Amino acid sequence: MGSFLFPLEQLKDIAYGTRNIPVRLPTLPAPGEEEGADVSVLSHRDNLFELHIHQAFLTSAALAQAGDARPTTFCTYAFYDFETHCTPLSVGPQPCYDFTSQYVVETDSLFLHYLQGASARLELQQAVASEHHTLAAGWIRFNRVLETVEKVHGSVTLTGVSGEDFGMLEYWMRLHIPIGRSQQSCTKRKKAQVYLSAHAPGAWEAKEDEVRTGCTHASPRNLHQRAHENSPIFHCH
Repeated sequence: MGSFLFPLEQLKDIAYGTRNIPVRLPTLPAPGEEEGADVSVLSHRDNLFELHIHQAFLTSAALAQAGDARPTTFCTYAFYDFETHCTPLSVGPQPCYDFTSQYVVETDSLFLHYLQGASARLELQQAVASEHHTLAAGWIRFNRVLETVEKVHGSVTLTGVSGEDFGMLEYWMRLHIPIGRSQQSCTKRKKAQVYLSAHAPGAWEAKEDEVRTGCTHASPRNLHQRAHENSPIFHCH
């Protein structure tokens, strides 16, 4: 049958991505920047994606539409198959939200396809008393994040419901683990699955039963979001 370098239990962990391994992040924050994400352990199949909504610059047309020279606004957006996020409230014609959403994602072909071709609709909401409505919207594309583990800075053109130029919004995004490394883990997992299917079908079936019944650490993806300022968050409904 030939020798194989990995013990059976380790092979099963690799095949299902159920064993957590320490991950050393490839970059450290420069002096003056915020601390790096607190991600010391990820499973074989996971990655960390960050989306930071920084600041908007509203035009006079946007302020006229808002009916307020210093409108109270916040942003909403949805990434991949996660729930909608809201930034904190900010006041003025150049609102600074300074809000980071963090997503633990499974780096599979479906997610990579999403990053390559999908875009997320970001809506700038105006809050008036306890109500809110969409003042402007724009689109964020994610394909550039596949090229690097550094922060990818960009801007969104904000348009009104009739296509008016209502300003722009600055953001950055980052994928912490290089896609190449994630693809290597995926390749190892597939090879381990093939080997177990061919040479240890009993172990393969036992591992499948464990995953189905929740006996392993194959928990749903976690979701964490972080604001850099202690600002109130306007809840979405």
